[in-house]
Amino acid sequence: MTEKLENIFLEFYIDGTWVDYSDYIIDTIEYSYGISEPGVSSRISEVGIFKCLLRDLDINLVGKNVRFSAKYLGNIHRKFTGKVYLQKRKVTTDKKSYLYLEIHDWIEECISKTFSSELLTNTNGEYVMQFVLGDTRPEYYEFDQTAETYGAVFDLSSNTSKALSELSKVCNSDFGYLLLRHAGRNLLRFYNRNYKFTQVTKIPSEDGSYIVKDTNDSSITQLVSEDGIPIIADDKFYTVNLIDEAAETEYSLGDQIYTGVNFSILPRKIDNTTVNLYTLNNPIELLPEEEKSGIIFRYTDPLQRAKNVAGTEMITPIGTTDYLFNTMEDGSGVDITGYLQVSVQFFSTHAVVTLKNNAVTTGYVTSLRLRGKGVYSYDLISKKIVNNDLSEKYSENILEFTAPYQNDVNKLTTLSTRLYDNYCNEPEEKLQSYKYIPNKNIFLMLIYIYIDVGDVVSIQEDGKVDNYLIKYIKVKIEKDGIIFVEYKLDKVIDLSDPYTPWVLNDPEKSLLGINTYIGG
Repeated sequence: MTEKLENIFLEFYIDGTWVDYSDYIIDTIEYSYGISEPGVSSRISEVGIFKCLLRDLDINLVGKNVRFSAKYLGNIHRKFTGKVYLQKRKVTTDKKSYLYLEIHDWIEECISKTFSSELLTNTNGEYVMQFVLGDTRPEYYEFDQTAETYGAVFDLSSNTSKALSELSKVCNSDFGYLLLRHAGRNLLRFYNRNYKFTQVTKIPSEDGSYIVKDTNDSSITQLVSEDGIPIIADDKFYTVNLIDEAAETEYSLGDQIYTGVNFSILPRKIDNTTVNLYTLNNPIELLPEEEKSGIIFRYTDPLQRAKNVAGTEMITPIGTTDYLFNTMEDGSGVDITGYLQVSVQFFSTHAVVTLKNNAVTTGYVTSLRLRGKGVYSYDLISKKIVNNDLSEKYSENILEFTAPYQNDVNKLTTLSTRLYDNYCNEPEEKLQSYKYIPNKNIFLMLIYIYIDVGDVVSIQEDGKVDNYLIKYIKVKIEKDGIIFVEYKLDKVIDLSDPYTPWVLNDPEKSLLGINTYIGG
């Protein structure tokens, strides 16, 4: 082993100060984050977990912010950030007491977050993610805009939603990835389906002459930004081509054989004009000065076709226009609409109404309607493509994929065909993981330092080169400094739109017939 980290730092934020407890570490350190589950439907980072064992401390660290960093070539690199989720005291057979810590990253907060899912219309995934997360989102985030504008988002049958569920719907609707990166800084990154995973990630050369010098500190051979991001001089990089660098690779054959695709979308329609979303069926009796509150009126489809209905741009009811109050149940008596007080609180899928009779006589609400623009959610529409030859050779296994916010029916054929072309083929060995020990050489140590989930690496074996997206990272650092790293990989495939939209005065998006085409 030729390479070792110069130092590691395990710091806890206590009483406004970062306190280093690295000297208290007595055993191996393990951490992992990203997407561990294989398959096209796994598109959001799971909870990242950091585990360690410390000498016994008489201190409660639960809930404290934690950062783990590694020093290499004179520079400190952030490798994991989170909060203490679990603290347990362990006693060994020789009666020694130790402190076991389990640190979870930001995804843990996201899992527990719920929010008021007010209806959003004609929006995009970037805005949806910011709306869903609110102040819960990490300090650093980069959200690509989704490929389409979504007609309507959020569950039309509920007024509260789980953040993780909604983020998953955005990712599935756009074939995007939402990954929490730890290297350098805590960065939540959403990659839409038009993101080009064709550019292999680069890392700095190890030659100090290629790296910017920090003139304020001669011991620092590489200048880093305030956020810990390396600033590289000129264009001196390694292209990360992992050519059997003393690594171990794992392949899988057969567990992801799909013989067909059933791609579904959830079409939604939004009214262009105001319609009646609720109409009273039976008169409501109100005694003199009686008040009835908390009456729930659920919106309905005037055409009685939609599975779920929500309302937007709702209009406060107006007397004689939207409601009538009469001394007779059949409306044949005296009109006393002016004595009826109507208060309405609008929600996504229903309204809560309060009615009060200010007259000295009994009255009947004979007519009441709620007007607004309806948002109608219909049954799933699916496009199924089956490879009959594969089905005959292997047991049928249909890839079921739903893009709930994708409501462009014209995309059914395009996107289902893309899925079919990429996933419904004769089985072949698929590279699933790449394992290596960074200590073996400087190149591998630099890969450990700089590479993160969301990066693309080139892997060459037997003369064949393919690009792979790193979805999951697992690290174990032994007491003697030996590091074991595992990447879980997805072969890069193209699910992007074939053509670029025309953009005025943008040289990369405005050359008709060269990089831009007229849509049908």
